[in-house]
Amino acid sequence: MDTWSPAPTSPPPGTPDANEPFSASFDLGRGLYHGLNALKRSFPVLFVGAFLRFCSAGGGSSGNSWSSDDTEMLKSLKSLKQHSSTFVPGDHSWAGAPQVGSGLPSIPGLDDGALAALGVGVLVAIGAFVLVLLLLKLALHSWITPGWIRNYAELIRTGNAEWSTLFGAKDVFWRSLGWTCLYGAISIAGTVFAMLGFLPAMLMDGEEIVQGVLVLGGGLWALAVLVAFAYVFLGLVFVDHAIALDELPVMEAIGRSWSLASGNRLWIFLYSLVYGLIFLVVAVPGYCFCLVGVFLSFPIAYVMMDFGFVEGYLRRTRPDEIGSWSIEQWGGN
Repeated sequence: MDTWSPAPTSPPPGTPDANEPFSASFDLGRGLYHGLNALKRSFPVLFVGAFLRFCSAGGGSSGNSWSSDDTEMLKSLKSLKQHSSTFVPGDHSWAGAPQVGSGLPSIPGLDDGALAALGVGVLVAIGAFVLVLLLLKLALHSWITPGWIRNYAELIRTGNAEWSTLFGAKDVFWRSLGWTCLYGAISIAGTVFAMLGFLPAMLMDGEEIVQGVLVLGGGLWALAVLVAFAYVFLGLVFVDHAIALDELPVMEAIGRSWSLASGNRLWIFLYSLVYGLIFLVVAVPGYCFCLVGVFLSFPIAYVMMDFGFVEGYLRRTRPDEIGSWSIEQWGGN
């Protein structure tokens, strides 16, 4: 049975009516202090939630990005394709031995066409397997993210984090999935748009000075696109919170996040930057233990980074209920 329910004092979508300035709602010291205390109070639930978030996260808060595993997979596929294309069978009958200079051993009973078809089939099977893994990762992220945010909110309000809350956000799964897909599409569009500036340098031949100017122009274009999309993404940082805590549809959640971020993007950027540095300080040492440590350090770093955002969102959108929160008795305010 789900234990989560939105607060009855939640304001309707639109401009929030907070009793304190934005920087006071998102206080760095308080968020870090409360995040550490949250870990001490409900470590098992928070750790498991952060671990699942770690497993389902790509490279950003909601989207996915290429990882080293993806890169190695591409290299392997390219290598397999190259070896397949350079294989030249001998004129003699198939004997099951590799030909001199060929990339793959010969296969008895298979001619060139059959061997090529086998290579394509292997590539398709690998591609399908990777696609299934990505879809499962996408579904896990969309399912666990609302429960993980609600778990923090529940801990802030009551002082307890429940397993049923972490795994019980089925009611907003499709909204979360829709937003995750949209966020990924925006991220891909931004990357493609930024790369367009380098097309002239890639397609045009000329003197070194001309190529240098074209590359410089592409770099300036990419920088401008980066700034523009950073402005957009800073305005979308609270969409997951609006979906999970206010149960808003995707477009209304986008509007709510945009309204919250209006006039506060610089502080959100600084807040995110500081927590990002703290994340690195806590998470990166996990690599020193033969990579096994990341399964401990990364979830802890996620809790420390994310807890302050949830608390700040609640303080900003539900100022009337702050006095009744259990977290107000923790200190650090």
